[in-house]
Amino acid sequence: MLTAKNALQARKDGIGGGADHYFSKPVSMKLLQLTIHNLFEHRQKIKERYSRDYTVEVRELVHSTKDKEFMNSLLALMKLQLENTDLNVDYICQQIGMSKTKLYKKIREISGQTINEFVRAFRLKKAMEIMTHEDITVTEVMYRIGIQSHSYFTTIFKKEFGKTPSHFMQEMEANRKANERK
Repeated sequence: MLTAKNALQARKDGIGGGADHYFSKPVSMKLLQLTIHNLFEHRQKIKERYSRDYTVEVRELVHSTKDKEFMNSLLALMKLQLENTDLNVDYICQQIGMSKTKLYKKIREISGQTINEFVRAFRLKKAMEIMTHEDITVTEVMYRIGIQSHSYFTTIFKKEFGKTPSHFMQEMEANRKANERK
């Protein structure tokens, strides 16, 4: 935020309202450029980390209060409706009262993904979590994350994690047995 107001309360209001930084006039252009550069670098690193590490919470990607509230309500909806095969863009827009265009833009800005990629990654993260902590079949995992096609699930899981769900579960079982022997 760039403003002529320099009072402490104005700064608090600006940061509290969602501004990442608060600059009062006159501002050093070099300081402004460095701050913007660092802000973009930081967000890019978080996005890269999120795209590689599925244990990172999506909430780390947002900074402003408004975006945190949005992300909290979106994640709560997705968690509640995880088994719902109709959890798609239209359903999400209807439930959170947002246009498709605005939803696409907001998710792209936060995560670097489309809303479809975001929902798919959320489902796959939950699938990985279920497979890691529970002893159930791949079919049960699929249904618990709202996917009905075994071939589709296998394809997207392999694309995301580099191995099929069955192979992943076999590795998990082998690791459990190896740890039991120790």
